[in-house]
Amino acid sequence: MDTWERQLGADHPATLDARRGLAVVMRRQGELPAARKLLEDVYPRQKRLLGPANPQTLASMTKLADVLYDLGQFEDARNLYEEEIEVRKRAGLAKQRRTFAAMGNLATVHIQQNKLDDAARLLEECPALQKANLPPEDRDTLTCMNNLALVWWKQKKLSEARKLHEEVLGIRRRLYGDQHADTLRSMNNLFMVLMDQAEWEAARKLMQELIAGSIQVNGPDHPATTVSAMKALGKVVSLQAAELKSKGLPEEEAKLHRDVLDFLKTLEPTCANVPQYQAQLAATHNHLAWLLANGPDEKQRDPAAAVEHGNKAVVAAEKFGRDKLLQGSCYSTLGTAHYRAGDGKAAGAAFEKALPLRNGGDGYDYFFLAMVHWQLGDKKAAADWHKKGMEWMEKNKALLEKNKTADTELRRIRAEADKLLGVNEK
Repeated sequence: MDTWERQLGADHPATLDARRGLAVVMRRQGELPAARKLLEDVYPRQKRLLGPANPQTLASMTKLADVLYDLGQFEDARNLYEEEIEVRKRAGLAKQRRTFAAMGNLATVHIQQNKLDDAARLLEECPALQKANLPPEDRDTLTCMNNLALVWWKQKKLSEARKLHEEVLGIRRRLYGDQHADTLRSMNNLFMVLMDQAEWEAARKLMQELIAGSIQVNGPDHPATTVSAMKALGKVVSLQAAELKSKGLPEEEAKLHRDVLDFLKTLEPTCANVPQYQAQLAATHNHLAWLLANGPDEKQRDPAAAVEHGNKAVVAAEKFGRDKLLQGSCYSTLGTAHYRAGDGKAAGAAFEKALPLRNGGDGYDYFFLAMVHWQLGDKKAAADWHKKGMEWMEKNKALLEKNKTADTELRRIRAEADKLLGVNEK
């Protein structure tokens, strides 16, 4: 480039074009201040020498605005995008792809500045213009529709956002298939709307599709697959299970966890060595083991199956190895399952491993330990653990009052321990 500048001069179009290209490379390499400095020299020269509507001038204007956006200088970026749109319209370029792109860029700045109404107005205008002037179902048109749906989601217009996301997802599925980055992005965006609508079943099934597709596109070790998506699945399953528990639907809750386990089994060939997969596997086996051991309807309990799932939960939690509380919870649940199966010795051993991992345990552990020791014939130890459970409940009274489902479940377990130990409730 230095040779060009010496031979052609600093203001020659070829020199300016080469310098803009260098700025683009700098931006890609993260050298944003240097890219900005170069473009702030190139753009005014092109504007003066070539005119504001020259394609090279407009290209430099766009690149400078992009760099300013990357630097977080949103007001300066907004001014340039607005100027670009006006120049293109005055030059008769209002119906060209680059003009629509500038409108989309400006809308993105408005979103960053939390000017959602301004962003919505731009994005509501864009799709109609794009559909009239670009090929049918053009990728840029779909991007604009997607961004409009995102703005509506931020504005809590959930029904409108959901409908538009579903439309875009349907088109992307048909055009690109499920194993495509754009399709996966649409799945994730629709998932967020479904979560806000508390549509847990639809959200869970969609996230499972997204995980399966992401493994094929990004691989099982990609952060989007192994961390973000798996955690999102765990969150929606937890919320769905909590709702079913609060409604007193243990059979439906157990079916939910079995369905998730069936899905996770399909991922085992590719994800067996992925830590976050093991974490989700552990949590799901653990929840199912608890239900099978301690569900409110004794007729629906299955202690043998609870022990089986409890053991699988422990194995997966230890493979994950990054969450002591998860490991402790799995050992605690396994202890309850062994107690239900009549194996007090195995139950005691499981609780012995659980308590250090659970910061000493909680009321659930203590009341079960009381019953375990009673089962083993150590009535004094049983009474001591029962007392500790009562003290834990009193100390955490305010916390339990905020979680009625947990409070009801713990009181049921306490009543069972009271009856076994012959304790009269005061």
